[in-house]
Amino acid sequence: PPPPPPPAPTPAPTAGERAAALSASRAFRELAELRRENGALARRLAEKAAESDEHAARAGEAGAARDALGEIVAFQKAQLEEGSAQLGRAREELAGCRASEEMLVGRLLTEKASMVAQVVEATDELEALRGELEVTRGLLAKYERGDADAASGRGPADLPSSAGGFLSAATAVPRSLLSISRPHSSDITGLSLSPPSLLTCSADSTCKAFDLSSPGPPRHLCTHSAPTNQPLTCAALSPAGLLAAGGADKCVRLYPPSSPRPSASLQGHNSKVSAVAFRDDGTLLSAAHDRTVKVWAVGGGKGAMKGTMHTGSIPNDIGISVNASSVATAHADGGVRFWDLSKLTKILEMPSVHTGQCTSCEFHPFDGYTVLTTGRDNAIRLLDSRVCQVSLTLVDPKYRCNYNWSNAAFSPDGEYVVSGSGKDVFIWSVRAGKLERVLRGHSDLVEKVVWSAGARQVVSAGKDGSVVVWE
Repeated sequence: PPPPPPPAPTPAPTAGERAAALSASRAFRELAELRRENGALARRLAEKAAESDEHAARAGEAGAARDALGEIVAFQKAQLEEGSAQLGRAREELAGCRASEEMLVGRLLTEKASMVAQVVEATDELEALRGELEVTRGLLAKYERGDADAASGRGPADLPSSAGGFLSAATAVPRSLLSISRPHSSDITGLSLSPPSLLTCSADSTCKAFDLSSPGPPRHLCTHSAPTNQPLTCAALSPAGLLAAGGADKCVRLYPPSSPRPSASLQGHNSKVSAVAFRDDGTLLSAAHDRTVKVWAVGGGKGAMKGTMHTGSIPNDIGISVNASSVATAHADGGVRFWDLSKLTKILEMPSVHTGQCTSCEFHPFDGYTVLTTGRDNAIRLLDSRVCQVSLTLVDPKYRCNYNWSNAAFSPDGEYVVSGSGKDVFIWSVRAGKLERVLRGHSDLVEKVVWSAGARQVVSAGKDGSVVVWE
């Protein structure tokens, strides 16, 4: 076939056509861009709607949770209010119980105080009667022996009264120096009296016995020597006249009345012996720096240990009551302890009676509960062991407790107390609670004092080995 005819040539667009075509192209491009933006906005709107729906769902869940939480809070609040009400009722009941308990305790304390007062009163009466009985027996014995000197001048006014005590004072306070002697070459560490015998022990390793019955200076009876050169620190006389002496060599030695040599040496302590004392039944007690008190059965000039009491603090002295029913010890910690010898146990402790060392303890001559103590705090105190209280404190600006073994002693009627202070001897009135008299005559510090049973003489011993009798 013949070839097709060539296409007719396209006429060239005019300038207006070209401008219209360009405008149309820009319009199409802008329309396409607007459509894309519209699609994006639609998608964002859908997302926001979904998020809104999710938020709404969460808000619903939160509202439900708030409602549930409100119910729980309301329930707990109701329970708390109920618990508070129950607690208030319990407090009211407790307050009522406490009031009832306080009333009951107050009633019991009142009844106890009344009973204690009755017991104390009865004990006082009993001890007073015992003292009167002992004095009466002594007077009757003197009259029966025909002792004119002892019986003369004692009429009915000197006998015990039915109300307790004495109708006239039995003690004359010493006023002057009667005699002075120097039996030892060193300080006197022990002074014991078992009428009419006076016993001294010294750091010169000797004990000496004297007779106080004759007028004038004490009459020397016997010298008891320790087999070692160790100082003697304490001594005591038994009712039978047996001598016990403790020393720095840890031993307690027994001496028959007229023997210069010991009949027995009691071993058992691990340190220096600080105090010895006899009971009326002959039982011997010894205290030492090993913080023990040992009990010995003594007979026939021999001794055997019965037991040991551990004190917890160094005992400086031993006190035994007039009826031997009570035993007390004075200690380096300032306290006083009371012991049951039948069980070898501590039954009572009064701690910190003194702020310094408690250097001595002695029972009242008539009762079994009042204890006289001295201390390095320069105070003398009277203790009532029934109520564990200090009943009296004796102090004076000039009073000084010289040594850890210094002591104070009752007068035979318990109305006065004698003690050494510096180079002087102080006499105190228990009734007045103050210093009564000061006796001067020692040339060195006073270490030990004792009041004779005759109630008219005081014996004091000094560091220079001197013995002074005051009357």
